[in-house]
Amino acid sequence: MEWTEKLQSIIDYVEHHLQRTEEPILPDEISRLAGCSYSFFQKVFSYMNGISFADYIRFRKLTLAGYDLKSTKCKVVDISYKYGYESPTSFTKAFQQFHGISPAQSRKADAQLRVFPKM
Repeated sequence: MEWTEKLQSIIDYVEHHLQRTEEPILPDEISRLAGCSYSFFQKVFSYMNGISFADYIRFRKLTLAGYDLKSTKCKVVDISYKYGYESPTSFTKAFQQFHGISPAQSRKADAQLRVFPKM
């Protein structure tokens, strides 16, 4: 399997876990899909895409969290745990750094949120 096919299967795995099963992304599974060690995969991912794998996952989580805040009535605390944050405070800080506004402000009709699309 070519590297681009492996990368696509890894991206599909990440998206499936973020959006469908809401389960942790396992480094061992990434290694299996990539056919190399997790640390080597991270280096290659960063080199090829200009962004670290960890940042890609974090940006996707915050994009999806923003969508959830805009489109549902779920509590911020529930959304923070859904996307793997240990506390609503750490989620709020990350959300504000990424989107430029707080989770509470994002619920306003005219709020503009940043979107980091799936690769």
